[in-house]
Amino acid sequence: MKIFDFRFSNHGKGALSIFFAGALFLIDQSTRYRFGHSEYAYCNAAGPLGVSISGSAVLATSLVVLLVFGYVAWIYRARIGMVAPVMILAGGVSNVVDRALFGCVRDYQVFGWFPAFNLGDVYLSIGAVMLFAWLYLAEKKEKG
Repeated sequence: MKIFDFRFSNHGKGALSIFFAGALFLIDQSTRYRFGHSEYAYCNAAGPLGVSISGSAVLATSLVVLLVFGYVAWIYRARIGMVAPVMILAGGVSNVVDRALFGCVRDYQVFGWFPAFNLGDVYLSIGAVMLFAWLYLAEKKEKG
């Protein structure tokens, strides 16, 4: 299925994916740096969705999940395309780097009524929606 699949030659696909993931990572980290020193900053020491578990457990779990996801995404890259995995990996790695360096994920509150988040969270959300859409459409195509 070619949904969300931007075709590149097999030779350059891995390098191009790493380049885009690195670019997204740098954009996310620069926004965290910019807003991390303002009144909008929030240091989220809790786990995902505010779950209260130790920081080292969250860091270790995040690393394992990213490694497994990266491996699976690499294996299935021809089918799912590279946009969703690149976005998920860029956002996930950025959150892991924050947690390793600062002991928390630096979020910033853009809207007063909305929960604090960062650009990496946006990458993760968009990538996950794209991945689930691909899975849904692939299953629908198989059923007829």
